[in-house]
Amino acid sequence: MTSPEILSFMELAIHQARLALDALEVPVGCVIVEDGKVIATGRNRTTETRNATRHAEMEAIDVLLGQWQKNGHSISEVAEKFSNCSLYVTCEPCIMCASALSILGIKEVFYGCSNDKFGGCGSILSLHSSNTTTVNNEVPSGKNFKSTGGIMASEAVFLFRTFYEQGNPNATQAFSTSDMKCNLYITGFRHFCVQGFWLCKAESYLLLIHWFEFLFCLLIFVTVADMVSVMNRESALPWHIERIQAGVECHTIPFNSKINLMYDLKQFLER
Repeated sequence: MTSPEILSFMELAIHQARLALDALEVPVGCVIVEDGKVIATGRNRTTETRNATRHAEMEAIDVLLGQWQKNGHSISEVAEKFSNCSLYVTCEPCIMCASALSILGIKEVFYGCSNDKFGGCGSILSLHSSNTTTVNNEVPSGKNFKSTGGIMASEAVFLFRTFYEQGNPNATQAFSTSDMKCNLYITGFRHFCVQGFWLCKAESYLLLIHWFEFLFCLLIFVTVADMVSVMNRESALPWHIERIQAGVECHTIPFNSKINLMYDLKQFLER
């Protein structure tokens, strides 16, 4: 059974998560406790700072590092102080935050709901219980810490559900299938209204061009058909095409050469 003290600290972390929700951030909050006292708080500020690393844990850690640096603590003293601290966070620390907590040598972590995508305390990786080595025999590069989850998980999940149901105004909006279809229809109608005049103009020009092409092809067809009918007559070498009404002088076209025939046709069309 969870002790009242742990629940009270997790309540403070939930409060930080609510503050993040009010600021349109992903609702994650935390507190760091030393000797039964809250010495630092943090909430998600990734959107506000435009920095994807500004998770709640990193915010609280930076507060402590700034305070202890001002107090003149050495690296070993900071590591010792962290070893006496416990973290209460509404969601399982991600791989980045779990790594930082391991390097800093935190004593214990209590979290609410699990992080099935990026969890670093058992869901994806178990950085809280990984093998570690030391650097320069002074500050450990990683240290095991105790991790306990499922504390007020339903409250943490409720905040996440509220955030995603109301929509994230700082992210690309997700549409259902019907909404997407409606959006496509509206976008298409808007595009037609804006571009309609120019599209209709272009269609008119294309239609006019198509009519000219049709008339030109019809003229070619009639002329060639006329010539073919003449060629099917008796096999006299010269034959005459009289175009009196068209104002074309009578001339003789030898049909023993296709090249001459097509050339004469071209000359006739150019008159």
